[in-house]
Amino acid sequence: TIDIRLVKILDDIRDHYGKPAIITSGVRCKKHNKAVGGVENSWHTRRKAADFYIKGISSSELNRYCSVLRDQGSLRYCYAIDSGAVHIDIGGIF
Repeated sequence: TIDIRLVKILDDIRDHYGKPAIITSGVRCKKHNKAVGGVENSWHTRRKAADFYIKGISSSELNRYCSVLRDQGSLRYCYAIDSGAVHIDIGGIF
């Protein structure tokens, strides 16, 4: 299961935009992580990362907001993905 603290951050992002956060990749087993080209020590395999998008919100805008959350200490890392989604993780901060 995904770390509940990450779920709460995704809920906050959803509330900020007033639209669902659609997760494209959450928790991954090591085999699947390798198959999709994830790094060996991916936070996805440790239940602390998600890739997601929000319909009607560009990945650059979404990443800007996630960067604010990162700067506030809520996230460890975030970046826009070529697919139009954004990756966030809480990594070792929790």
